[in-house]
Amino acid sequence: MPSSRVNYLMQDSKGFIWLATDKGVSRFDGQHFKNFTSADGLENNECFRIAEDNYHRIFLL
Repeated sequence: MPSSRVNYLMQDSKGFIWLATDKGVSRFDGQHFKNFTSADGLENNECFRIAEDNYHRIFLL
């Protein structure tokens, strides 16, 4: 994980666990974390909330 400070946690419809932190976003598949930061295209590393819409799209807020 990019940070130990977690602002938000959610499980999506595919079973992934998403964590919004002050230094990026992490997706946990049950075994491994995949981290996303501004280097991966995020506008800002700090994320406060994560949401999924009815089309299963993930939004980082």
